[in-house]
Amino acid sequence: MEQDPEAYKNRSPVGHVNKLKIPLLIHTTDSDKVVKVEEIKTLVEALKKAKKDVTFKIYDQAPGDHSFERMHTNLARKARVEVYQFLAKILKPENPFEDSQELVASWIRK
Repeated sequence: MEQDPEAYKNRSPVGHVNKLKIPLLIHTTDSDKVVKVEEIKTLVEALKKAKKDVTFKIYDQAPGDHSFERMHTNLARKARVEVYQFLAKILKPENPFEDSQELVASWIRK
């Protein structure tokens, strides 16, 4: 397959950072085989240079590769709590969870 640098450039989120209007949270792991951590670092650098509100975290060797946050591990649960807390600051839910234990308890089917 012939490479098309212009197509890659057009699809890259780095070329679209100025369009971002809301805060962004990025979670990744250095074991992700789909999106390399270097790509995330490049994106975060571009977002910061554009003075965008970005929060990011790189997890060390998280199990589950690209889907690590969907795993049933303590690390994945912690990451999902961080996502909720990030979104709650922005969306300001009417009845937010009081703490991470209450949030985690809401995931258990009764």
